[in-house]
Amino acid sequence: MAPSASLHLKSVLVGQEVTLKCLSDNSLTVVFKWYKQTSGQKPQLMSNFIRHESEGTLEDNFRNDARFQLESGAGKNHLKISNAQTSDSATYFCVGGYSYVYEFFEAYSVHVGDSSSYIQTSVDQSSSENIHAGDSVTLNCTVHTGSCDGEHRVYWFKDSEDSHPGLIYTHGGRNDQCERKKNTQTHSCVYNCLSMSFI
Repeated sequence: MAPSASLHLKSVLVGQEVTLKCLSDNSLTVVFKWYKQTSGQKPQLMSNFIRHESEGTLEDNFRNDARFQLESGAGKNHLKISNAQTSDSATYFCVGGYSYVYEFFEAYSVHVGDSSSYIQTSVDQSSSENIHAGDSVTLNCTVHTGSCDGEHRVYWFKDSEDSHPGLIYTHGGRNDQCERKKNTQTHSCVYNCLSMSFI
């Protein structure tokens, strides 16, 4: 399989609807498949669509869940999730091909949360810094969690002209860098990401 798909990030609230689109203009593409992968788990086959058939079929547990629907046709295989639940948070892959030749067409990182789980965000981007091969640089991410006391996750993605965005680091939960301001419910957490270049 060739990793040709770009990663799309989608965030929706519980109860909302999300459509994951997958298109192919390659006339050789005979089979489309959707896979769901939750963090730390193997990809799970969700659906199959064979081009000459009128519609795709959902697999196993997805077949019995009316929230999942396929919009399949010539060169397309869209996955629609209605009434989204937190358990739908995962990475979804659309794969297609023929015979034994398959490729990734699309990849979606979907996050489903309720309105109380969203933390107000702001981005303070520092000025560009030139570094040389072999140098180290530290990137900081500060999360102001307000009165939302609980576990929070931080994800670092790398994006460049040479490659699609990719997850390079994930942190679940708080550590010693989190401080509570006196007489308030406010937390401020700083996460450091050390990036090193090995030449």
